[in-house]
Amino acid sequence: MNIFSVLNEGASRLHEPSMSAFLGYLLDTTKDHGLGDTFLRAFLADLDPQVFAPILATPTKIWAVTELEQTYTLGASTCSLDIEVSIFDVDQDSKEIARLVIENKIRSAAANPDQLARYYAAVLEDDPALRNLYMVYLTPAANTATLIAAFSALRLLPERQHNARWIHWDAPGGGVLGILRQILAQEAVGGINPINEYMRHTL
Repeated sequence: MNIFSVLNEGASRLHEPSMSAFLGYLLDTTKDHGLGDTFLRAFLADLDPQVFAPILATPTKIWAVTELEQTYTLGASTCSLDIEVSIFDVDQDSKEIARLVIENKIRSAAANPDQLARYYAAVLEDDPALRNLYMVYLTPAANTATLIAAFSALRLLPERQHNARWIHWDAPGGGVLGILRQILAQEAVGGINPINEYMRHTL
């Protein structure tokens, strides 16, 4: 049984905020999911192992806190970011060393061609000196014209260590679903600490 498929049957709809909340929960290393930073490390390594190498080399727990629907202003309008992940040097009271902004789409038809660029501009308007920002476009495994246009419209400032990647919920040999499968496979052979039963069944 796939609980997400069940929730999407009939008149029910699986909503983006629910999926964003689930992903944000797993990425937040302060939450009670019992995974510590295991999912975050796998997610960062899948995104860009070179860019995140200094963080991944941290021998102790990586401190990361997520915010859902974080609101920024852009001119006279407002933007609500699906997921924002702040990664800290030692703990959540210390210096922020990297930030992920994740725009989540679970249906290709929901894409907006200028949304990702507007969100990037809004974050920079709030903090023009921000460094080590990574924009993540998370969508179904489809290459529709609207999705392509949205990602292509993003104009980054690489001199401030700003990067971007378009990833998928499910893709051949990867995606977020692939990361979850990888974690479950590692746990099955003792490669990571045991996952509590409730969390294992949820994954």
